[in-house]
Amino acid sequence: MLSSLSSLLHIQTRFQFCLASFTTPHTYSSSLSDLISRLTVGTNVVSKSLTQNISEGRRSLTTSVASLSMMFYVSPQLTGIMMLIEMRLPRLLEESSAESVSILWNVNRC
Repeated sequence: MLSSLSSLLHIQTRFQFCLASFTTPHTYSSSLSDLISRLTVGTNVVSKSLTQNISEGRRSLTTSVASLSMMFYVSPQLTGIMMLIEMRLPRLLEESSAESVSILWNVNRC
């Protein structure tokens, strides 16, 4: 998390240094400052979204592992049955909905 933020900040500072090293006429100075401002804002948005998504993913993974381990502790048999149903149910629903749509549109399935 910190390495991605530090690398983004490093890229931003290198880019700003490269842009500042160019000599630009006075007519382009406002457009150049607009470009730098937009890139700075864009870099900040990307870095915030990366850190937020990483932390939310880690929190979700921790919650899932804790919930599953507690369910196994309470009843391993019931947890196993629930996991089998959870893995099979989406496939069954997908097949039945595909058949229903093909019947609705009068399309023959292969």
